[in-house]
Amino acid sequence: MFAEQRVAREQGMKWTCSVFTAVPNSHSVCVNNTQHYANRFFARIAYYRWLMRASHDCDVLLLRHSLSDPLQPLFMRLVNKPLFLVHHTLEVPQVAMYKGRLTWFKVLVEKVAGRLSIAAATGLVCVTNEIAHYETSRVQRMGTDIHIYPNGIDYSQLSLPTDEHPVAGTFQEKTTSAAEFAQIVSSSSIAPHDQSTASTGNNALELQHIVNIVFVASLFIEWHGLDKVLAAATRSTCNFKLHIVGDIDDPELIQAASACVRVKLHGRMSTEDLAVLEANCDLGLGSFALERKGMFEACPLKVRAYLAAGLPVYAGHPDIFPIAFPYYRQGKCDFKAITDFALENRAVEKADIALASKPYIDKKALVGSLYTFVENHAGSFGSRVAK
Repeated sequence: MFAEQRVAREQGMKWTCSVFTAVPNSHSVCVNNTQHYANRFFARIAYYRWLMRASHDCDVLLLRHSLSDPLQPLFMRLVNKPLFLVHHTLEVPQVAMYKGRLTWFKVLVEKVAGRLSIAAATGLVCVTNEIAHYETSRVQRMGTDIHIYPNGIDYSQLSLPTDEHPVAGTFQEKTTSAAEFAQIVSSSSIAPHDQSTASTGNNALELQHIVNIVFVASLFIEWHGLDKVLAAATRSTCNFKLHIVGDIDDPELIQAASACVRVKLHGRMSTEDLAVLEANCDLGLGSFALERKGMFEACPLKVRAYLAAGLPVYAGHPDIFPIAFPYYRQGKCDFKAITDFALENRAVEKADIALASKPYIDKKALVGSLYTFVENHAGSFGSRVAK
């Protein structure tokens, strides 16, 4: 939201991004700076009261769809403004994944309230085509105005990646980044097998074929498919090192990763340390188990982050990129295919990959396209948008 607000301001758009939180938050796009709400219901009441007041200063509203929220369709009926709903997932399957005694009730509420909300919307903004088809099927409104708005990266805030990483796939003979990388690796949770393997890897002819792969998540959850990745890594005889970055709360997955000679567990990393790690890698992994939440297409932010860092991406699902785009490949979780793809692109400069990806993932272009869509489909309203 902050990136969208910054891009809109830079482009001179009359666009206000706001986030209503249940607890105080001082971020520039947050509107609740002081109030604590006892539960979700009271927070929702306060949210819609604030939103009704804010709507008086706007010509059109874009609201992220609120899951299992019976108040949303009621608000949409009351507000006398064009209103677009923003959808990031397949809602009913998503709610059904939640664990709890009231999951069945939440699913029921989403089925009813979600359908009513979609029917009342001026149009829909969806992050993938799959989600767009799903939402229209919920109300049989195939003529609904729809815009595909995938996740993006604000390139104006980035420095293009460089190619100072070693071609040989080792982290020796580097300048500053080599020392940084060595420090990062030594402070990470590395499997004992990895330490012994690293100490014997002195043959330059062997090391030049090592492929360094990074797999990033804030918290690895079921649909990321970490279990599939670890199983494939264990079976593989390819020469690679898999760097896993993020929290894992499943003891069995931690044990499996620690037992694999090709895996290094880094845990959480700072932005700076992750940048050093990615500069020394050849490829980034996307998700491999979207089917576990009933989805087969996605546009994860981490995929955009990989590409902006100059890394080609291999994942188990389609994204918004055309088939001819050379730096994203969909395929089975097989490390022969993964390492082959990495080696195909190893000679390509990271800056070239980042620049080639820009037309598809740059926030500036994406926000501009969305703004034009809203203008064209909500009538002549003065171009004041609240998201």
